[in-house]
Amino acid sequence: MGKRLLAGAPAAICGLIEARGVGILRADVVTEVQLHVIVDMGQLETVRLPRHLEGQILDIALPRLNRVDGDYFPAALIQYLKGGAIDPEGEPKLR
Repeated sequence: MGKRLLAGAPAAICGLIEARGVGILRADVVTEVQLHVIVDMGQLETVRLPRHLEGQILDIALPRLNRVDGDYFPAALIQYLKGGAIDPEGEPKLR
């Protein structure tokens, strides 16, 4: 298995989530998680079936997605993490 990138919350906010318009919410604590994908919220995806992109964090390559303006985007991200995606050029992504 290759290198993995792990992330965790700082102690001051561990177990808390800010939900805009709702407030600060309590959440079950997970000490660390493996990162599987980069979502670039600064770049808008305009292509219907985009090519697979890759980004680097600390010299570790991860698949990269751009932000999509659509109410379905959070659900699509969850499904992406569960099952991966098919590259329009035929290569599977994430799995």
